[in-house]
Amino acid sequence: MKTKQEIVQPFVQKAEHINPFQLQDLIKENSDIIIIDLRSDTEFNAGHIRGAINMNRGYVETSLAERIPSITDDTKIILYCIGGGISSMTQMALKEYGYKNVLDISGGLNNYVDKGFSLFNILGEFKFEKFGSIE
Repeated sequence: MKTKQEIVQPFVQKAEHINPFQLQDLIKENSDIIIIDLRSDTEFNAGHIRGAINMNRGYVETSLAERIPSITDDTKIILYCIGGGISSMTQMALKEYGYKNVLDISGGLNNYVDKGFSLFNILGEFKFEKFGSIE
């Protein structure tokens, strides 16, 4: 039986990635982007990238257009999960649904936080000293 890592690795290798610094540049430029956090509601509420919306894996593909009808071919859809595996798989699925401009944050939220970027929740902005992978 394959491990989770063995299953997601081919998707991670094929995915188009954006690194955390490139994402911050897009945010600062006020680019036409939508950031989607694929983690559970509980994980999202504990802390997420500023401006991200929460859509659990499995619902994104079928409900994205309904939830965000303003998406155009120019809109960059940025996906993330904890480590990048689930978001890479979701990227491939969205491309099958016809979305063209879909990117995955390389290394997921672990990498984003490890690069020193802040997360946000209902209490405000915060940083981790070290964010360990829980994927």
